[in-house]
Amino acid sequence: MLNSLRRRLASTETRWVTRRTRSRVKIYALIGRIRLVSPRPVVTAAERTLDTISQTYLSPNRTLHEVMDDFRRGGSDFFTEFGEACRQDLGLD
Repeated sequence: MLNSLRRRLASTETRWVTRRTRSRVKIYALIGRIRLVSPRPVVTAAERTLDTISQTYLSPNRTLHEVMDDFRRGGSDFFTEFGEACRQDLGLD
């Protein structure tokens, strides 16, 4: 019974790690495409966004209240620079 539980936990862990890895590969592929077709300000903003996502991912888990407090202070608005760079590139500003 204990071995069965151990195998199930290992299987669940493997699926979770595989999904995380796929997500990260997709993000890196997207950044690669951005590098090919976008001007330097958009690429820089995209790379900073990726760095923020990676740092957040590696940091300790936070409660929902901590996340909301950070968001209210503007700390979780890491897409703003990237969005602004994209808008400028598209001539929307």
